Amino acid sequence: MTETKIKKGDLVRLIEKIREPANLRGFRLYVKPCIERATTPEEVQSWRNSPASKGLDSAGESKLPPMIVDLEYDVHDTFTVLRARCSPKLGYYKKPKRAQVMNNRTCEIGYIERRYIEKV
Repeated sequence: MTETKIKKGDLVRLIEKIREPANLRGFRLYVKPCIERATTPEEVQSWRNSPASKGLDSAGESKLPPMIVDLEYDVHDTFTVLRARCSPKLGYYKKPKRAQVMNNRTCEIGYIERRYIEKV
């Protein structure tokens, strides 16, 4: 099986093993991968003003705002590759082997592991 290289501007989708509903239900062999992005300053500010940020956590320390947001998508969506190979800093760590993609249905931009996508 020849694997084609993904490059900027390509139209991609999730690999077939993830798109099959039986695989998502059966023994959790293939879970729906996360498409993540960093939170915006407006999202952090709205969290700070919400009741969820008040008080202390279970360890008695002040609560920290969320740093990553998971994007909602359908397993049959198509994506446009904006950056084919990147290692974004999401949260406290760099996440290697990612691709920056834009969902063609919702126009949201996020990062996904390259092993979960294939060319259309």
